[in-house]
Order: sequence, then C-alpha cells, then structure tokens
Amino acid sequence: MRFVGNIANNTYLSQIIEGVERHEIYEVLCSVAYVQIRGEEFFKPFLLKNIPLTFWGRYDKGMPIHIDTLHLFHRNSSERFRCYLVRELFHPKVYWFKGYGCYIGSANIGKRAWQDNVEAGIFYTDDELEESGLRLELDRYFNFLKDDVKKSILTDDLMKQLEAQYQRIIEFDKNNSLEDGVNLITKYEPRRQDALSALERERNEFLEEWNRTCGYVKEIGKKLQMDVARPSWIPKDIPLGTHADQFLHAFYYTRTRAATGVRKYEYDAFYKKNKSDVEGAIKDEIDWWRQTQEKDFPYEKEFIETRAPRLRTLLSKTSLSTMTEKDFIEMCGLFHSFYNVARYCRAEVIGVPPGSKVEIRLPLVAKRIFHSVAPNGKTFREVLFYLFYGGPQEEVNHRLFDVTKIGDWFIQYFGESCYGELVGWAFPDIYVPRNDRSNKALRGLGYNVVVRNPNKEDEDTLG
Repeated sequence: MRFVGNIANNTYLSQIIEGVERHEIYEVLCSVAYVQIRGEEFFKPFLLKNIPLTFWGRYDKGMPIHIDTLHLFHRNSSERFRCYLVRELFHPKVYWFKGYGCYIGSANIGKRAWQDNVEAGIFYTDDELEESGLRLELDRYFNFLKDDVKKSILTDDLMKQLEAQYQRIIEFDKNNSLEDGVNLITKYEPRRQDALSALERERNEFLEEWNRTCGYVKEIGKKLQMDVARPSWIPKDIPLGTHADQFLHAFYYTRTRAATGVRKYEYDAFYKKNKSDVEGAIKDEIDWWRQTQEKDFPYEKEFIETRAPRLRTLLSKTSLSTMTEKDFIEMCGLFHSFYNVARYCRAEVIGVPPGSKVEIRLPLVAKRIFHSVAPNGKTFREVLFYLFYGGPQEEVNHRLFDVTKIGDWFIQYFGESCYGELVGWAFPDIYVPRNDRSNKALRGLGYNVVVRNPNKEDEDTLG
C-alpha cells in the first residue's frame, strides 16, 4: 500500500502508471471525471496490446474529457475498448489495473494531476486488494457503474454533437456565452438505492452464472459416465463431479499446454477454435480421454482413489464440526485451489523467505486461515460449517454467495475458487467442483465462461 501525494511525499501517480509496464495487466477498469491529455498518452497502449479497457468519464458543457480521447474511443469502439459518458453528477478517480493494483484518490488523468499537483490517494497492489476485501467492493462499484448509472456510449450521432460542442468552447472567449448543444447524454440523477434489492439482484446474477457454468460441467460429466466414454482405468462407481473435474484437469494440463517445458496454457486459443462447435470439441476430447492409459495420468488416478474420498470424509458434518488445525492443513494439501493460495500469498505475510517452496508455504498459510475470524465474529470453521450445513443442501450455492460476496463473511486468502471446489468434493453426487482452472478448461472447450484470474498460471502438479 502506498500513499500517493505527488510532491507532498515524493510519490507520484506517474510512477504508479509507469509500473503498468512491469506487470501482466489483463483488464483495466477506469472511472475518472476529467481527462486533460490526449488519449494516446494513457489509453492507446492498452488498445495496442489488446488489453480490455472500459472507461467511464464525466460530461458537462465544458467538455471535461479531452476531444482527442473521445476520438480515440470512437474510432476504436468495441467490447474490449469502450468509453461511457455520464452527465454531470460524476466525480470519481479510480484506476484499476487488474494484475497490478488499484489507485483510488483525487487525481484525474493528466500530467498535472500525475506530476505537478498536490494530490492525495492510495495505491493498493492486487494482493492487498484481495487481503483487505477491497476487491469485493471494487467489483460491486464497477458493477454499479455497468448496471445502474445512466451513461451514453460514443455513437456517431453523439460524437457529432461533442465535436460541435468543442467548437463552441473554442468560440467561447469571443461571445462570452457557452451553450450546451449535447442532448444525447441522459442526465444522471443519483438516488439512494434500496440496499436489499441491489444485493438480491447481485445474488441472482451470481447464482445464474454459477449454476449455468456448473451445468456445463454436469453435462460433460453425464457424457463421461457412459461406458463408451470412460477410460478403462476409471472406476465405474466414480461420482459424476469427480470424473468431470479430473477430465477437465487432464484436458487443461495436457491438451492446452503451449510447448514442452513451458508452463503456459493456451486455453483462449482453444476457445477461439472451439466456440463455434462446442459439442464437436467435447466429442473429440472425450474420444481422446477414453483412450488414455493409467500410466500417463498418475495424478488423476491418485486423486480419484485417495484425495477425493478423503476430502469427502474431512468435509462430512461430523468431521467438520470437530475439525482441528491439523485436519485443516491436511485438507488444504489435498485440493487444487489451495496450492495457488499458498503459491501467491506474499512471503512476508507468513514469515518465509521469498521464493520458498509451496510445500513450506502451504501449512503456514493454512494455519493462518484456520485461526481467522470473519467480521461477523464467526470463526473460519464456523464459516465452513455455515456454507456446507447451514441450511438445506440444495441452497449451498446461496450460502456460497454469502461467504464469497458479503463482507461480513470475508476470510482473507480463502475465496471463490477454494470454496467452490470444496463444495464439489463435499457433495460430488449433487454438485461439481469448480475453481478457476475449471473455468479455463471450460473456456478451452469453447464455453463462454469468465476466467477470474487469467494472469495467474496454475501448476500442473500437487503435493
């Protein structure tokens, strides 16, 4: 976390912006009232690198967004490079570079704001956003901008009005009267939302996306459970969710890997190839899977025979109610998502040297999480118990929303991938495990699913 005061503390927003080049940014969300420089100086590099960028800016008759910036967005407008204008009551300064961090403060977009002015703001790294729970609040904020704020996209007709308004500004000194000739941007009148209704809408959107994506996994699982699709080394009584997950695991790490010795997975290239014929892609990959040999997939075999049953036992109602720190550390060593938690947790948080192996990091991170307490006063074990057994089994997905999206249930370092995967291991006959590796594999098969952390590669071995 860094306080950015420019000349006040010799930490400049321009330095934060320069840091973008040293990180793998996978999306930019930016809501800033004023843009006082040409678009090429800030926005165009993201366009050239094909990094998705969405910008919300202010409109009033004084044209707070530089006309050249508006031209850049208008010429290149697409779902991956989009500008929205909000009339008047709009004054935020939030720059979120996903894969790097987020600046929240007073600075607009411009050299004076980045270098010369006395400004005040905070820059949070990606890790700090996750650890503090701010990522959830930022998601909610930008969803609010997407769904609730009246805004206008840069159509041809609107651009003509904006160009005419720019000419009025040039003539302003001559007649000392500035009129507003833009009527295609609806006035935004903020109102106090009914917090409960907004939360329920967010819940419904989460459930719709979650159920739809898990439905894809179940469809694949049903195909895999047929005798003609199952490899000879897979037991007939394997739960549907377990089989589907291990198929996706093998597909992702074997089929989408870029090259021998390179830990890079080209699931997006597979998506572009398969999106027009998902069923055909699934058929081809199941045909490949059916012919696999036991000796080539020792991890999947060990997971099916040992890890999955043990996870189900550890997550039973009886075991969970008496779970010890030792039990939890064991459990964390058994499932995929937690290895990424241990791998990406900052070394100083758990008191190990940078570069320490995941085998050293994992029990330390697990211990820290096990002794965590949510803002609502619930221990971590109580949060887990609430998720799995705090109501009807068919409403686990509702409680999954609670523990991942409502701040009162927030537990540092344990997020949607971990909870979502464990739901599938606890109830593999009803639910399916889902984590970000599942998302990547599904996308590789041609499904249009959201990948939460596309900049974080997954290791292809556990434990």
